[in-house]
Amino acid sequence: MPVHLLFTEETLNARLNSRVDSMVAQGLLAEIRQFYERFVKPYDDNDFHRGILQSIGFKEFVRYLEKYDRDQDRLVEEAMAATGEGAANPPEGLPLLRSCLDNLKLVTQRYSKKQLKWINHRFLVDGPREVPPIYPLDTTDVSRWTEIVSGPAVRLIEAHLSAIEESNLAAILAPLPKHASPRAGLNEETSFHCDICQRTIVGEYQWADHLKSNRHKKCLQSKHKKEKLGC
Repeated sequence: MPVHLLFTEETLNARLNSRVDSMVAQGLLAEIRQFYERFVKPYDDNDFHRGILQSIGFKEFVRYLEKYDRDQDRLVEEAMAATGEGAANPPEGLPLLRSCLDNLKLVTQRYSKKQLKWINHRFLVDGPREVPPIYPLDTTDVSRWTEIVSGPAVRLIEAHLSAIEESNLAAILAPLPKHASPRAGLNEETSFHCDICQRTIVGEYQWADHLKSNRHKKCLQSKHKKEKLGC
């Protein structure tokens, strides 16, 4: 029995930002510094749009990592851990690191929106796939967790284990409504090849989605740049 934990966008973004701050407090900078010195710094042909180097949580810090060393890391971490945002004269690298952190928070928020979009398209669309009802649990107000999250969830599970008909579970909690599929009427078996990204895409919907993607746009910009330089 699937449930979907809901929240307002404001609440989600605040939680994501708090998660980033927690990662920094637990040693994120030292971790990415070690990775950078071992797998990035020794090489000149790094591509931050492919493979592991495009991972969220690393590429956002490359500007800082290239400019400063471990000594600056220590000073920055001490300043960030100090009460009142550090000393009157913060270390040189602190503003840049804060800029990298702000960028990480923004990218993380964008990625969360993609995940929510995937859930909606995968589970809340009418189509040929049989998908069970999805029951929403609003986690925005954690002070009411037992009342509006864990309580309804337990009642749903108990009812399901008691073999209560699915149609009667709505008396406990109404499932999320389904909506029309954006793939309706499209050919999902046709294959397309993107010469820009060197990828094969299956289905008209996925092809249209690919052409609008940031990855495709970045590859297209890179190609135009190389053409202007005569490469």
